[in-house]
Amino acid sequence: MKCLHSIILRVFRRLAFVSKMGAEEKGPKIQTNSVFYEYLDVPENIYEEIDGKEDKQENGKHGLGVRTLWCETNEVKSSGILDKLSSFQQALQESKFEVLTSEASYLKSINVLITLFVESLELTNLLSQEERQALFSNILEVRKASEIFLCELAGHFEEDYMLNNVCSVMNRHALTSFRVYVEYCSNQIRFHRTLQQLLSFNKDFVKIVLRIECSPECHGYSLQSFLSLPMQRVTRLPLLIQAIQRRLTVGTTEYTSCIVTLSALNQLVHDCNEGVRNNEQNEQILALNNILNQVGSEEKKTQQVEENTNKTKKKHSHMRAWKLFL
Repeated sequence: MKCLHSIILRVFRRLAFVSKMGAEEKGPKIQTNSVFYEYLDVPENIYEEIDGKEDKQENGKHGLGVRTLWCETNEVKSSGILDKLSSFQQALQESKFEVLTSEASYLKSINVLITLFVESLELTNLLSQEERQALFSNILEVRKASEIFLCELAGHFEEDYMLNNVCSVMNRHALTSFRVYVEYCSNQIRFHRTLQQLLSFNKDFVKIVLRIECSPECHGYSLQSFLSLPMQRVTRLPLLIQAIQRRLTVGTTEYTSCIVTLSALNQLVHDCNEGVRNNEQNEQILALNNILNQVGSEEKKTQQVEENTNKTKKKHSHMRAWKLFL
């Protein structure tokens, strides 16, 4: 049995994404009914695309990325289970395994964001604490949640390569560690506004960010693309569970667990949406208050000018008229 660290390392080095199991499993889209979808003006699931590019580079002259599937892992091949599974049953296993491999890919891209942008000394010295908070929010907590989730998934795979409890594991995290996504997604209006202001009016920020974006680790993706990763991930999680649900037998314990998990994930996405709505309303109220305060200030200034003018006129009207006698 491979050790836990070895499993995680192999997952990071040779990431698996179910593409040959049918078009329905290829690249689930972000849910377009999400409130924060409008802030995702970036390619979908870029964390997968980044790793795909890395696969091509690592595997050299053929230009073909190595896609490690569940059926290609040493644990599965040595067990002899593949001879006993139908193609439908194998597709179910690949759907389960994609939860693990896509999380590893996502975490890898989050680490790129943190290493190159969040921990950049140039950006740290340039940005105010308020600007850093607006841009990066609780991204460190998001990474920690992903690390904990991935470690538990890898441990589960080590104990049971059939991944029978993958839905239970995800359900537990949807109710606990994944709550950090609500805060992150709720901050997206503020992040979007701050980023646009910096890109428009801070030449030093633009210069530094462009230089970082040109680094090989970024593979041509922008800071905005990386900052949108948690939003992409939280909206994709229900789709991964739906792919598993479609292949489970109705009424089984695993099917019931899958339904419960899907409900928890949908609630998580709903809470993220509500967080964005609430912040959007607060932004609108704040903007309206600023306008009203500005109008009130202008009216007060106008009133003061008029009062001063009237006082001057009144003063002149009470002055005695002097006559010059010759």
